[in-house]
Formats: sequence, C-alpha cells, structure tokens
Amino acid sequence: MSKRSLTRLGVAVLSLAVLAPSMAPAQAAGEIKIGVITSTSGPLASYGIAYNEGLTWGLNYYTGGKMAINGQKLVVTSKDDGADPASANNWKARLEEVTP
Repeated sequence: MSKRSLTRLGVAVLSLAVLAPSMAPAQAAGEIKIGVITSTSGPLASYGIAYNEGLTWGLNYYTGGKMAINGQKLVVTSKDDGADPASANNWKARLEEVTP
C-alpha cells in the first residue's frame, strides 16, 4: 500500500470518527433541530427577520419543500436576542432555550 493510499485512508477514518458522534443524536430523535439566535426586535430587527426568512427559504429549496432530509424532519427554532449584547453573549442560556 502506498503512502498516499495510507494518507487517504487515515483522513477517511478521522472524518468518520469526527462526524459519527454528531450524527447519532439527530438520527435517534427522528428530527434534526436547528437553533437560531438573532435580533428580531430593536434596531437590527430587519436583518434578523431577513436572516430567518433566508434560512427557511434555503432549507425549503434544499429539501424540495419537504423540510426533511433522509426522512428526518427539520425543526427550526428561532429566539430573539433583543439586540442586547449582554443577552447575545449569554450564549449558553440562549442555547438551552433554543434546544430543549
């Protein structure tokens, strides 16, 4: 086996080792949860609303309007940070709100 083949094999095994744990919870639940924290109120509301609409449009386009990938439903939850830096920086609490 050549050095190049061993390198490719090593990269493939490493990639699988990194991706496999992240895929298991989504497969077990039967749905893929997507959490978004953005400003949908305050002075930056128009950007946050456009971001959410763009994400939804992109997911609909990618999934052909099914909002599912490989039989797993996509669930998008969006939370408003109120354009408050302190609230936005408290990412751990906000993440718990988005992904129950």
